[in-house]
Amino acid sequence: MAISTVLSDELTRARTVPQVLIDRNVGKLTTLIDTKTVATTSIDEVGDVILFAPLPSNAVLVDVLFKNADLDTNGSPTLAANIGLYYFGDDNLKTTTTEFGDVVDADCIAAASTIFRAAVTTFTSVGPAIGDAGKRLWELAGLTSDPGGQFCVGITISAVSATPAAGAVQLRVDFI
Repeated sequence: MAISTVLSDELTRARTVPQVLIDRNVGKLTTLIDTKTVATTSIDEVGDVILFAPLPSNAVLVDVLFKNADLDTNGSPTLAANIGLYYFGDDNLKTTTTEFGDVVDADCIAAASTIFRAAVTTFTSVGPAIGDAGKRLWELAGLTSDPGGQFCVGITISAVSATPAAGAVQLRVDFI
């Protein structure tokens, strides 16, 4: 076999003439941490929503991570949740009339994640997918333009546990 050299997407763009650099992958990395103790009544129905962390709609999502208590004491059926984006409100949106808590895309970060079914004691990544790297939040949510304002990260219960349990959920979002 022959030794090969492979260039990343960003390095390939940098070596083109003229250079085509993607500026959205460069900037100040910001980490936001938010915590909520969740009651069993907040995770016992499909469609229950827990909202966290207001983020600028034009932020580039690097990672979404969770630490949490065991919110599913039985495990059968297993607690599952979609992780996505919700509108923060209409106070400074340019093109959309929305209310706080309206869904943008309920599963654009992760679909049917079972991370909450057992205790997670170190931050564990749930997304975004590799193909979504470098996308601004509004792009990740499938919007055609940036509405401005902020989005909240939301957990939406997609399958309920036989025995939900109350406990703390801590979200860490890394973004540019």
